[in-house]
Amino acid sequence: RQLGCQMPAPFMTLSFISLPTVPELGLTARQHMAQVLEYCKYYAAHFSPRESTSLYLFGSAGLGKTHLALSIANTVLQKGCDVVYVSAQNAFDAIERERFASGEGDTMATLQSAELLILDDLGTEYISPYVNSCLYSLVNTRVCRRLPTIYTSNIVNDADLQRRYTEKVVSRLLGSCETLCFCGTDIRLMDK
Repeated sequence: RQLGCQMPAPFMTLSFISLPTVPELGLTARQHMAQVLEYCKYYAAHFSPRESTSLYLFGSAGLGKTHLALSIANTVLQKGCDVVYVSAQNAFDAIERERFASGEGDTMATLQSAELLILDDLGTEYISPYVNSCLYSLVNTRVCRRLPTIYTSNIVNDADLQRRYTEKVVSRLLGSCETLCFCGTDIRLMDK
């Protein structure tokens, strides 16, 4: 299932990624992203709902995080697995609307039980104590059930995550994920 996004063509090409060396990585952006791409292809090809780890894809805007997450989803869907894609903002808006609509709706239950959940653009949602509580419940339930989640975010360091969310949320989220850093130049701005 997908909520509001078209599936992209399978996996991205790296020809658009710049060649300058990224000092922290000791590689060019293209070399680093080639490693990220190969890891994600392997992840998708070997996906197992109860055995695959969760992923935290992070980096600046326009680097292909959502595209790559949806490419993984496309491969996993072809295996017959239940995949739910939703932006963090839309997910928490729906959960909050359902809360005030006499408890009708099952968004949280759907998110908690999907064999693969893609929670896109984490950090763009309006944060409130209620949303923080919902995020904790979502992350904790999926960790306890050993269900993989792919999070994408422009939040690039732990300190910013800690400021935005509680320590308990960040500990569970990052403690359950392989973290993949995206680098390069914003694809959306390249032709302007």
